[in-house]
Amino acid sequence: MGIPFTCCGFSCCGTSKQYQDARVGQEDIAAVYNRIAPLYDVWGRLTETRARDRAIALADIQDGQSVLEVAVGTGIAFGEILKRNPSGTSIGIDLSKGMLARARKRAGRFTAANYSLEIGSAFQLAIGDGTIDTLVNNYMFDLIP
Repeated sequence: MGIPFTCCGFSCCGTSKQYQDARVGQEDIAAVYNRIAPLYDVWGRLTETRARDRAIALADIQDGQSVLEVAVGTGIAFGEILKRNPSGTSIGIDLSKGMLARARKRAGRFTAANYSLEIGSAFQLAIGDGTIDTLVNNYMFDLIP
């Protein structure tokens, strides 16, 4: 029996009872992504564009919302969030300082936007219950044990 994910309701992991654990331990993720941050945009644009664009479209972000992006990476999707939510509050968190530095540079183009980009973990959100209208998360499931 597979694991049903609430994102789509389908069992995405086949019928095997053995599941593969994350290839990178939680304690190593930041270091790995700090190393690849300078090149990540090339990879992201080549392999993730269609899925990222679809996720943003499905999120249906409206201006004035409170939006959280977990695992913001270099901020490619976050830039789209800022375009759609210029007068709302947009928050991005990531484990990697290298990725956040690139996200901050990209977000700096949106001078009127109300946003923050901080070190943070999906496992320990420093955000109050009921304060976020939309949560965005792409390409992180492979990092969850």
